[in-house]
Amino acid sequence: YLSRINLEKNQIDAVYPVGSVPKVVKVSPDNKYILVSNWCSYTVTIISVETQKTVKSIKIGRYPRGISISSDSKYAYVAEMGGNRIHQIDLADFSVKYIPIGSNPRAIELSPDNSTLYATLNISGTVIAWDLVANKAIKTVATGKSARSLAISSDGSALFVVNFRSGTLSKVRTSDMKVVQNIKVCAEPIGVTYDSVNSRTWVACYGGSIKVFANQ
Repeated sequence: YLSRINLEKNQIDAVYPVGSVPKVVKVSPDNKYILVSNWCSYTVTIISVETQKTVKSIKIGRYPRGISISSDSKYAYVAEMGGNRIHQIDLADFSVKYIPIGSNPRAIELSPDNSTLYATLNISGTVIAWDLVANKAIKTVATGKSARSLAISSDGSALFVVNFRSGTLSKVRTSDMKVVQNIKVCAEPIGVTYDSVNSRTWVACYGGSIKVFANQ
């Protein structure tokens, strides 16, 4: 199930049936759809914000994980972590095309102009940049062992990657896909997000702590 929380009352005010072991939740920028990747059901559930009902369930394959949605709300991208592709879903008719991104894609982000897709490839410990216009790989960079979660700066100039088995946070410059900073953060960092207001990077550690880093 997916729960909706009213932030004014700090209460759950809606619950949606989705799939087994829901992992990632994204709302389209136009507030039309909610997308949920269901790890053990091998599906993505698409819920209408207006009707509060599921409008589509799409088969993805083994272990759907990361989701990113274009800023114009036309396309959703879903990583098939148990395979080697990204599913591009047309949110107008729910048709699907495939991007052969590489083995074990986990987390994905889009550039601000929607022209480039970035993905962590978990087993190889790399991050790949994919040109969505030319439909081809741009460059891959190694960041650490078991590259997991991924965040992008608001201007699209930098990626932030946590490497689970290395215990590190990597900052990657998107202009040339080079690692410009690599720091030890904690044992088993699992989540990362970028705070555009304060230019800070937040890292969640599997042991239960959260660390916050200022960006220079």
